[in-house]
Amino acid sequence: MKRYKASVLFIICTYIATAQSNIKTAKDLDMLWNQYFECKDFSAITAIVNVLELDDQFRNEINTFLCNNVGSNDVKRLIELLKEMNFGLNTDNTNVVTDYNIDGVLFYLLSDNYFRPRIIEITNIVGSKKSTFEMMKVKGAAIWSLQSNCGNHEEVYNHVENIKSGLSKSTQYTIDKLILHKK
Repeated sequence: MKRYKASVLFIICTYIATAQSNIKTAKDLDMLWNQYFECKDFSAITAIVNVLELDDQFRNEINTFLCNNVGSNDVKRLIELLKEMNFGLNTDNTNVVTDYNIDGVLFYLLSDNYFRPRIIEITNIVGSKKSTFEMMKVKGAAIWSLQSNCGNHEEVYNHVENIKSGLSKSTQYTIDKLILHKK
């Protein structure tokens, strides 16, 4: 019976490993956490961290809107909202300038009463696609789950700390501030 359980576990872990590059939902993240806790497979944690490296779709939508609607009332309101949320803009107000990965951070902040109405208004102004919102949910869930598990499991914290140097600056910043709680 033990051999059968080991074979099933190996098949499950192999399936999950092949799915790591195709993370699209919070359920996929749950499967990766299961893979880590069942198999002590650190590549599952790496895959979760790499979700933050995916294209920052919301930032792209905001930047496209800013460039295509210069001078409009919607752009003026969008700029006000971004500044209220401490996101900077370049000198000609056509690009968001921030150290964070916007997709994940904004979804993570949706539960905050101050940020929620502002985030919803921004998504309405720029006409965000459903796929962008779905990716925001996955990135927000990745931040939340990494934050929780780094806080409860030293080996997870150490692994995230060790791999972050190979990631983009915005992902490193997001990890340091929101996941590892460094100042």
